[in-house]
Amino acid sequence: MWISDNKIELEDGTVYELEHFTKHENWGKAEEINPQLLVELDKMREYAGVPFIVHYGTQGSHSPNSQHYHGNAVDGHFEGLSWMEQLLIATRFGFTGIGVYPFWNNPGIHVDVRENVNYRAMWWRDRQGSYHSIEEGLDNVRTSI
Repeated sequence: MWISDNKIELEDGTVYELEHFTKHENWGKAEEINPQLLVELDKMREYAGVPFIVHYGTQGSHSPNSQHYHGNAVDGHFEGLSWMEQLLIATRFGFTGIGVYPFWNNPGIHVDVRENVNYRAMWWRDRQGSYHSIEEGLDNVRTSI
């Protein structure tokens, strides 16, 4: 829950001040974004040291049961970083879903904090729009570029 332009309240009542994001980013419906997602995004942005541009939060066209529609997911990109650098940075944080989009105009990532997951879902999207698990191999991404 947003308290001000850059402060949120977590489930336990703790107030967290975001360093790099405000209520006015391209979240879609900012009030529906999961506060834990915002905390992880803020930590990731701090670590990367470069701006993270939010493309989609709750808005956009996604699969019917997408984490975006639950406020648990964001798509975006880090300015000036390769898709591989973005993937490696994202894996350092508490996201339970990470997707790689190497063929966007600005190659980027999807990150989410889906609930009740005992594993980290990871995938990439090829040039034709098909999705593949990371386990299928990033070599396929490298050879597709």
